[in-house]
Amino acid sequence: MSLQCIMGTYRSFLNSAFPVLAEVFENDEHYAIDDWLQSNWEIIVEHYLSIITGKIIVLEVYGNGADCNGASSRVWMPNYTATHRIMCRIKSDGKILTFENFVGYDEHGRYGNVAPFTHAECEGDVLVPFEDCIFELESLTHRT
Repeated sequence: MSLQCIMGTYRSFLNSAFPVLAEVFENDEHYAIDDWLQSNWEIIVEHYLSIITGKIIVLEVYGNGADCNGASSRVWMPNYTATHRIMCRIKSDGKILTFENFVGYDEHGRYGNVAPFTHAECEGDVLVPFEDCIFELESLTHRT
């Protein structure tokens, strides 16, 4: 399974599950949703990347990260430090930006945690349509 496929699977999962989750947490603080997003990021994306690379992959946090483990923004393995991050190469212009999370638009045209998740939010609040992203894994431990 390629990184592109893994990211598509995570996005599909969000699109399927998020409408129900939004109802459950309708009057809840955003931290519960952030914890859910981060835990599933670790379970789906990190897990499959670890399988295909044959080594433990610990990614930078998804979006705001989790608040359930004190000082750590991770859910599982809260003491681990990120070894990699996801980059988005924009097909239309070749720019490479750090991926932060997936977003969608609400009925007022504001973007955020809204299904369907149609865009990747990248560093600098740059929104890139999912179809225009080529996802790449960048090591944080072997950078020059």
